[in-house]
Amino acid sequence: MIYLDLNGLKEINDKMGHLAGDTLIISASYVLQEIFADNLYRIGGDEFVVIEQDVLESEFMSKYNKLLVRMKELEISVATGYIWKERCLNLSEILQAADQKMYEDKKRYYSIAQNDRRRR
Repeated sequence: MIYLDLNGLKEINDKMGHLAGDTLIISASYVLQEIFADNLYRIGGDEFVVIEQDVLESEFMSKYNKLLVRMKELEISVATGYIWKERCLNLSEILQAADQKMYEDKKRYYSIAQNDRRRR
């Protein structure tokens, strides 16, 4: 499972308008669809969940790394949290764990962004 949230969407909406923000969401969703096809769910404005089933950990990690590379190539900043389990005994617990990891990643992003703003 991958929990993904776009970084900086509010700032883009505020500075460039909602059309720019919507374009960012659409661009990110195309990348996700390209890599994960039918295993992708939009669960909020700029939040997505990928639920891969019957996939080896190596294949899952390959797709995850491809996702990060494609987002970077397109200059789309994302916060992600992922969990790979051989068996899913409790989908809710896995979702919560991936969500928590995503929020930790988002905290790191905004911590660095905030430090960068202070230097300006």
